[in-house]
Amino acid sequence: MILLHSIAVSILAQLLIYVGLTFMAGKLFPGLLMPIYHLVPSSNYRVLCATLTVMMVGNYFFQRLYSLQPVLTAGIISTVTGVLIVNTGGLIIEQKLPSLLMGIGVIVLLTGAVVCVYARGRL
Repeated sequence: MILLHSIAVSILAQLLIYVGLTFMAGKLFPGLLMPIYHLVPSSNYRVLCATLTVMMVGNYFFQRLYSLQPVLTAGIISTVTGVLIVNTGGLIIEQKLPSLLMGIGVIVLLTGAVVCVYARGRL
């Protein structure tokens, strides 16, 4: 149960970090947030705003992840969720379907993660 909680914390942390990065670039919901982008036209101010809000909370959740799990397991969880979120975001932005090679890569990534976590538990 703690492993599922750790995965949820990692997903939340990764999402907050990538939301902050997308806001910094001015690409987060451009139609909806256009008034905010006009109020804060300089990217330096957007960096400051995103860093002091969502990215700070995202980093708190990363700290929480590493307090829930040993470093090896937390690193694996963080890496896997990061790769999956970046790939999913890229597919959504490009409006593409996943390819067979991407599916094979995800299976290899998840298999390696399960083997590492299982081996960590056996040591």
